[in-house]
Amino acid sequence: KGKEWNYSLWDFIEIKDGKNMTVSDFIKYFDDIWGYELNMISYSSQLLYSIFWEQTEITKLNKLTLIDLVEQECGKLDANTKVLRFGVNVDYQQPPFDADEDEEPELPDVKV
Repeated sequence: KGKEWNYSLWDFIEIKDGKNMTVSDFIKYFDDIWGYELNMISYSSQLLYSIFWEQTEITKLNKLTLIDLVEQECGKLDANTKVLRFGVNVDYQQPPFDADEDEEPELPDVKV
């Protein structure tokens, strides 16, 4: 937390047993562990969650598990699917950050 992390295209953040996390828990994970406010979650090319959506929709999505969210938005997953890989978009929630820096932090994909 608070350290710069350089990563390659092949790196990822792995959350063990994360498929059954709720969306709310997934968001809290990024706040607690990385110090970032999660803005968006995507799976493949599908946007699954955005803080810019209506609050009633966000409240409903926050209660879903990640696997339920994917299946709701993308259809039933193959029974052989063992790993889900998400793209995330984050903003700094708290210092330390460079106030003169316009770029948002980028994190690798998240594997659950």
